Amino acid sequence: DQRKSILTSTVEQFEPPYKNRLRLYECVEDDTLLNNLPNHQFNLAIVYNYFNYRPVELILKYLTALKSKIKPGGVLAFSYNNCDHAGAAMLVERNQATYVLSHTIRQHVKSLGFEIVIEQTDEGSFYWMECQLPGELTSLRGGQCLAQIVPKY
Repeated sequence: DQRKSILTSTVEQFEPPYKNRLRLYECVEDDTLLNNLPNHQFNLAIVYNYFNYRPVELILKYLTALKSKIKPGGVLAFSYNNCDHAGAAMLVERNQATYVLSHTIRQHVKSLGFEIVIEQTDEGSFYWMECQLPGELTSLRGGQCLAQIVPKY
């Protein structure tokens, strides 16, 4: 998020074993957008209910920045306010969301090299897209049983 205080208050609702695994990053919406995140390290990036309130120019910048953070074969999933549908356009008229058209998002996502895997809508104000980078996901993890503890005598 833009403010660490929002992230911290959200994390406090979880139990310590899960809380300790989380890494919190502030997103400064300037030329350094997402520079504090490691490149090509994420199998999955989810942006839920955040792009609904961001102008389309900023959404496109986020999508471009997120591409370099996702591993080959990784998935980017996000929601946004698709004004191709009347319910979403009504939210814009009430100043409750930003005006974004799906063809703008689709075109940009494809130009970045993503393949659109899923697009879902409730024909109202909710719109969801999942995109995948070409390639195959790999992991350095070999499994649980790669070593054995042997006592010293």
